[in-house]
Amino acid sequence: IPTAFWMTICLGLILAVAGSILGVGLIPASGKTMGTLIVLLSWFNLLSMISSAYGAILNRELVYSSMAMTQTAGNLLSFGVAVILAFNNWGIWSLFAREAVWNVFVLGGYAWASGYRLTLRFDMDAARWIWKFGWKLFGNRTGDVLFERFDKLMIGNFLGTPILGQYSIAYRLALVGHQ
Repeated sequence: IPTAFWMTICLGLILAVAGSILGVGLIPASGKTMGTLIVLLSWFNLLSMISSAYGAILNRELVYSSMAMTQTAGNLLSFGVAVILAFNNWGIWSLFAREAVWNVFVLGGYAWASGYRLTLRFDMDAARWIWKFGWKLFGNRTGDVLFERFDKLMIGNFLGTPILGQYSIAYRLALVGHQ
């Protein structure tokens, strides 16, 4: 577990730095808001990855009730914050705040529920085994995330935000049974 956890942290840091470089590089072409969002969301992705590591521990221990309560409370809290900020004209930053609140809340909830405390142990044999297994899933899951984000970008650009909202809700409702 500590080896997988450290690998997750290292990969998350690499992706956060890469996202930061990309975001800063896009500021001249896409504007300060887009670049800043990419930088900030890249670092919140690191928190999400660490949450996933804690979530894997909870899954392994079959502690689904704590996961469900954390996710439900995180959804309610983050949605509430986003709505309040949107009504106060925060615009796109209300969506960012939803993501930030979700990530911080879930990370804290999962860390508390798992009771796991990271140690400084790292096993190279375990790392090789994890890498051999993990890289196969990496491409698949990366493609899933990129295509989901890309189709939302296209729908939002061409059809407008109300259609994007309807699409996002329909997409989530279609996945409820699988999740």
